[in-house]
Amino acid sequence: MYKCHGTVDAFYPNLGIGLMYLLMGVFCQIMYIPCIIVMARPPLFQMPCFKIMVYMGVVDVICLVICADLAGIWQITGQTYCHSPLVSYILGNISMGLWAATCFCCVFLAFNRTWELMIPSKAYIFEGRFMYFWILLPTCYFMFFTFFERPLLYDPRLHTFLFDPRTNISQQLDPHIYANLPHTINNSIVIVCLLAFYPIICASLAYQIKRNQASRISTMTKQIILQSMVICGCHFVGCFLYVYTQYFPVPSIFTIISNLAWIGNHGLPGIVYLSLNKTIRCRVLALFGIQRTEVSKIVIKPHTHSFGHP
Repeated sequence: MYKCHGTVDAFYPNLGIGLMYLLMGVFCQIMYIPCIIVMARPPLFQMPCFKIMVYMGVVDVICLVICADLAGIWQITGQTYCHSPLVSYILGNISMGLWAATCFCCVFLAFNRTWELMIPSKAYIFEGRFMYFWILLPTCYFMFFTFFERPLLYDPRLHTFLFDPRTNISQQLDPHIYANLPHTINNSIVIVCLLAFYPIICASLAYQIKRNQASRISTMTKQIILQSMVICGCHFVGCFLYVYTQYFPVPSIFTIISNLAWIGNHGLPGIVYLSLNKTIRCRVLALFGIQRTEVSKIVIKPHTHSFGHP
């Protein structure tokens, strides 16, 4: 844990930015939690991709508590790392692990969908007991980043999370000493993998739709691409800016955008599910008693794809 000797005990509140983070987090959690509930129930949960999406959803909601809810509170109060070093350090480690787990799941889900589209006869590697192995991988990834890497610490002066604690001692050192190389590698891999997998997914789906249901090409293809672009766009921005800000000074607007992108990475999936995924939306409406018809008739066939998350 970093020492705070000699650090000025000052507060840097910003009510507007703090409320923005906090309200965004709460709104996204309200939208996301019902989606997780319906995805965790049969028949959806019987599909491999929904198991991954439920796991990822739980990680997303927990991480929103830190990167949005608590970040908003810290920004409103203006407290820095040195006002509560133990709590900040522990939560910073957890948030680092949750971000890593989300990245792993995001790439794995894209890989899963690409595999099932390209090699459907071998899709059994994601079913049954195999799925426990796949779920174990992001869990191990989470443990590594949580316990063996530098924590992300919120700094109200820059309105974002940094690896540099910005204490009196750290200001006298080379800031690059706090750079997190595994984090940089992780973010770079996410960008490369998503750029590799999603063009394949969209092209394959467009071909299948054209071959089987020509009249629905435009609507379905646009929907798939829109869902992918919205969520992947947040991942690209978040991954890039959080790496860039660790090495180079940037205007505060970019640090705010980077944290908004992080919130979007974890919060947008729930909104996308409800707005663009009819199966999940119908079941959420049924969960609240708003819609009762048709939902029970939805049949999920093996290897059917629901494109609500990257």
